[in-house]
Amino acid sequence: MKRLLTATATAIALLVSGVANAKTDLPNFSDTKWTCDKEKIELEMAELVAQSSAGTAFGLRLLYIKGDPVETSRSSDELRCRIVVKTNRSTLNGVFRFVNEDGHSLVGFQSNRSK
Repeated sequence: MKRLLTATATAIALLVSGVANAKTDLPNFSDTKWTCDKEKIELEMAELVAQSSAGTAFGLRLLYIKGDPVETSRSSDELRCRIVVKTNRSTLNGVFRFVNEDGHSLVGFQSNRSK
């Protein structure tokens, strides 16, 4: 079961968090007003987990983000934050992303792969 949940968390892809009408409406993540804000990431992650296949099929839900998110990289189109996610089934280490792609402002999570 843990392997399935980890695989599902790894498979959580980018979801549309807000559709932008034009490229100029997209956020510029190189602006320092964009940070790895724990509250914002928790809200986005709760939605990602709830909408994932593990969330709908197995009742997986986010409990909290452990510690403070750490910025790992930044560009005008992407902000990456290292986080530790605690769910009702497991703990996942990974990277949360705010990203502009194909004219949309998206968020996503990719867990670290374990062997």
